[in-house]
Amino acid sequence: MPGSKLQKEKILIFRVDGGDQKGIAMGHLFRCLRLAKKLSQLKIKILFLSKVNEAAENLILSNGFELYKINNHLSEDKEFSIIDNFFLGLNLSSISIIIDTRGKKERLIKLCANYKIPTIVYEDLSEENISPQIIINPNQFNEYKNLNKKTVCYTGDLYRIFDTNIDSYIKHNFQKKIKKLFLCFGGTDPYNLTAKITSLLIKEFPDLQLKIALGPSFKNYKDIESQLNKSQNIKIYRSENFLPKIMKSADAAITSGGTIMYESVFMCIPLFVIPTSTQEFKEVDRFKKMNVVDSLEVNVNSSKECSIRESVGNFFSSEEKRFDIYQAQKKLALTNGLNNIVEILLINKLI
Repeated sequence: MPGSKLQKEKILIFRVDGGDQKGIAMGHLFRCLRLAKKLSQLKIKILFLSKVNEAAENLILSNGFELYKINNHLSEDKEFSIIDNFFLGLNLSSISIIIDTRGKKERLIKLCANYKIPTIVYEDLSEENISPQIIINPNQFNEYKNLNKKTVCYTGDLYRIFDTNIDSYIKHNFQKKIKKLFLCFGGTDPYNLTAKITSLLIKEFPDLQLKIALGPSFKNYKDIESQLNKSQNIKIYRSENFLPKIMKSADAAITSGGTIMYESVFMCIPLFVIPTSTQEFKEVDRFKKMNVVDSLEVNVNSSKECSIRESVGNFFSSEEKRFDIYQAQKKLALTNGLNNIVEILLINKLI
């Protein structure tokens, strides 16, 4: 439990989880850490209230933040009893909370309201009716129809969170042939796509140089090792804290539809996306209609291997398609939403 030294400080709590193989992966935690580092520059005390695996726990602690860990296997009632006690150990008048979880948000918002703790929800799904003070949602397919009149809502790409140094790694040239490819399926890769796509690429493009990023919660390294024996052109990057430096040297990328997709578009890297869920597919489809990515027509769970092979093959063979994607990415010119979010919190006097 946080000690008395926090009692006179302004405290911002991040209620976020990370590292679950089939649920919340690492993208939620990565974006909260980026925002936390930005806000800590304002001399605000940052606390993480999280369900995390060992890799995610180490990530939080290695960034210098305090973690109050919630057991993954608690009942909902027990979980909220622990959160209640956690609040009571703090100076309630100095707390705000940012909630970036899947589900149970409204119950937490109501608990915070009982203590008059301001609530900010950062989300990308809008999967439940909620009534915080602030909603920030970078995805534009979401519509909030039953909001509390006092809730202020900010949506769209202006509020997407990137690393503060990513601007220095935007690509300013297009390569006609893909000689180097960046491959990444997020911090967890729950469907083991890294091994499957690597195997496909080795067979179809034996001279291709592959740069493969494995996240801190990746569990299928033995499957990747088996691929390393088949090709000398593979380089593995494990638990890298800053991927853009690796990504910039690639001529194109294949990723899932999460945070890594947005980073690739931001950096103007011709991109083929394999959505891993219905939620990802919605946003990937929006980007495909804007011509800033190429992708499967459905999420990976509905695709056959032959369909993936054909779609990836078309992406490689069509220089014109990839150049159009590159040009569209440059025109879109995504911006880093970190400063916009900090401004929202300041204007609404939440920090």
